[in-house]
Amino acid sequence: MIKDRVLAVYDSHFPYNLPFDSFLKFAKDFKPTKFVLGGDNWDLGIISHWNDANFKNIGFHTIRRKLKEEAQGFGWQLDKLRNAMPQAQFSYLEGNHCYWLTGFAQKYPQMEDLSLESLLHLKSRKITLYPFKPGHDTLQIGKLYFRHGHQYGSSNPIKQALERSHKSIVIGHHHGAAMWSNHSDVDDREQHVGYLVPCFCKRNPDYGKGAPNKWLNGFFTSCVAPSGNFSAHIQLVNQEGKFISQAGVEY
Repeated sequence: MIKDRVLAVYDSHFPYNLPFDSFLKFAKDFKPTKFVLGGDNWDLGIISHWNDANFKNIGFHTIRRKLKEEAQGFGWQLDKLRNAMPQAQFSYLEGNHCYWLTGFAQKYPQMEDLSLESLLHLKSRKITLYPFKPGHDTLQIGKLYFRHGHQYGSSNPIKQALERSHKSIVIGHHHGAAMWSNHSDVDDREQHVGYLVPCFCKRNPDYGKGAPNKWLNGFFTSCVAPSGNFSAHIQLVNQEGKFISQAGVEY
């Protein structure tokens, strides 16, 4: 018997996300009970700390307008996801790009009314936010734990996540795919597996200036039993957002 069917997408970086058409068709078939937005699903590039020197040149009125325009577009995307998964509980893990909004508002008091919650109307959309705060940034589903992943360095991040959490854990942020395991040498019941989930965004960002990178595209699925035990799968997709599911169905 299955208690939960979990679908998670990390690092879609709206408006640079891959097409969601095939993903939405899969979601309707998969019928998840839990849907996880793993963080950095909104790019928020206009308030990147890399642009800090340009904020006054851009103008705070322009930044506010741009944020609200993007929030509207991202909100429509969230509504499409909700319509495809009306039965699912939605969770949003605050990633480092999402946290730029908090830092921006703290630095510039005239923008303090802007937040992920207020811009995206998360409560009215019934999306639970897991903010980037100690003790609040981790979602547990059965024996699986979900974090964004910027908490771990770039050198084998999933290994670091396992060694620090001592839990079976799912992360994103690093835009690659990997699996790692560890165990206790004094208790063979203590075994954990970690999954690094690819991004769901275009692999040629402007700041990369066309240089090759090691990014992969994909998402994560899991079935969780009442005991908390789980199956897990990293689903790779192509740049058009198309893929073949574990069941052999082409989307």
